[in-house]
Amino acid sequence: DGIKKQQSFLTKHKKELADVSKAALVTGAAILGAAGLAIKGATEQLRADQQLNAVLKSTKHAAGLTAAEIKKMAEEMENVTNFEDDMVQSGQNVLLRYTRIGKEIFPQVTESMLDMAQAMGGDTVGAAKALGKALNNPEKAVGMLTKAGVTFTGQQEKQIKTLTDSGKTLEAQKVILEAVGTSFGGSARAAADPMIQLKNAVKGVTDEIGKAFLPVVHDLANQIKPIVKSIGDW
Repeated sequence: DGIKKQQSFLTKHKKELADVSKAALVTGAAILGAAGLAIKGATEQLRADQQLNAVLKSTKHAAGLTAAEIKKMAEEMENVTNFEDDMVQSGQNVLLRYTRIGKEIFPQVTESMLDMAQAMGGDTVGAAKALGKALNNPEKAVGMLTKAGVTFTGQQEKQIKTLTDSGKTLEAQKVILEAVGTSFGGSARAAADPMIQLKNAVKGVTDEIGKAFLPVVHDLANQIKPIVKSIGDW
């Protein structure tokens, strides 16, 4: 009797139950998708942090900045440009490898890198390489950066040579950045789009959520790896 009633109920409400099932599947897929994006973003940020710590260690903190200071700088630039903080940090990780760039000008170099990246299609790593090489070798900077679209006046070229010959690297670097500013200055801030910045802010929140999932995911991966290996061996 009870079974017949259940069958009658299922038949009567077949469409409603199907709709509920579909909704549950869609909701579940959405949750899994969101969790996947959060974990992906958190993983990217973790890699950038690991790379930052590795660079600081290998260069023996030549720039005179801590990891926390670098990250704060990246977050500040995210607030005034279209670049996500991990993109900024990826470029900074490259800049840190050029050990003649000190903390006195590192914030300015970071913004110049973003200005160049904005003008060159959003490639922070490429801009960092071009700028880093030039600032690390001021005597060759004019030739290097001219290829990247930076214009130097005759006076600036003479200043750079005179300062470099005198061993005044920092002063020479400031003249180089002045030329970069003339060519690209303000590009990153001028291009700032509120909608892109909002998207970046939301991504920042989901990345933080993703960090909470990472230990669980890593633990699960460690448990599954031996099983997969055993299947492969078999």
